[in-house]
Amino acid sequence: MGIRFRRSVRIAKGVRLNVSKSGVGISGGVKGARIGVGPRGAYRSLGIPGTGIYAFDYIGKKKQKSAGARPKQAVATVQKAPVPSEFSLPKYPAAILVLSLILLFLFPPLGVLGLIIYIITWVNLKKTPEYQGFQLVAAAEAALKKGLPQEAAQNYKAALELKPAAGSLYQRIADLYYDAEDFSQAVTAYHKYLQHNPNDHSVKPRYAIALAAEKRPEEAITVLQGLPSEMKEHVQIITMLGTFFLDAGQPETALNVLRQGPTRKRKLDDDLLLFFYTLGMAYKENGDDKRAAAQWQKVSAVDMNYLDVKEQLSVLDKL
Repeated sequence: MGIRFRRSVRIAKGVRLNVSKSGVGISGGVKGARIGVGPRGAYRSLGIPGTGIYAFDYIGKKKQKSAGARPKQAVATVQKAPVPSEFSLPKYPAAILVLSLILLFLFPPLGVLGLIIYIITWVNLKKTPEYQGFQLVAAAEAALKKGLPQEAAQNYKAALELKPAAGSLYQRIADLYYDAEDFSQAVTAYHKYLQHNPNDHSVKPRYAIALAAEKRPEEAITVLQGLPSEMKEHVQIITMLGTFFLDAGQPETALNVLRQGPTRKRKLDDDLLLFFYTLGMAYKENGDDKRAAAQWQKVSAVDMNYLDVKEQLSVLDKL
């Protein structure tokens, strides 16, 4: 037989502190209608005084379905990014609240004093840039879940105005602009992010693409050439470098870069299709139509409708 323990202490008119084995709670109301917060969450109860008849339920909690009827969770979910450390909130207000509730049961005057201190602490905390920034970041994350990237970006920017040192937010802003193909804004945000985090090489390929989209291929090349050697060996980076050298009007350098790639590969995936297509463009820009056609024929053998490879081969056939 399980033993239950529950004690209720009146701390003000209509307000009671409830202590049980499962934890501490507080409730308020009048006879027949009460609302409160306990270890399991917020609840309400309605009843007829003197009859013992009452209804009780938790607020905001849905009834659980049976195991057989439980729907599967969606695989794709919006990932919640961690709040930057510059906006982390202190934990002592919660400790003050818990201690005050315990003291209300053991020594009510000290408990009331503790609650007053907690309220003053909380009011002052809400005025700090850390708290306001925390709220803005939370609003930005909520906007992303609703599919409102522009609103999210504005909230992130507002948070940065409160705490300019929170440089990690610049990456979130940059990625939002990049995905929206607003490359001018993306370039600005990536640049500011890298000023705070110069060794974060993971964002540099996107930064380079945004620069190239803004017709700044030389700067894009500089960004990629600053990557670690193991990253520069990836076929995606080699293809990007070759493309940017072509955009910069340096076809010979582009060809030299692309020749360092996996030119002998036979089984082509999406990355290699783009690589061989770009290699063909480099050969063409260097006046070697025969080798250009050889690269595009490799691509056409896998996907004859890849980009404009059919048109490129048709032009060479007429020469």
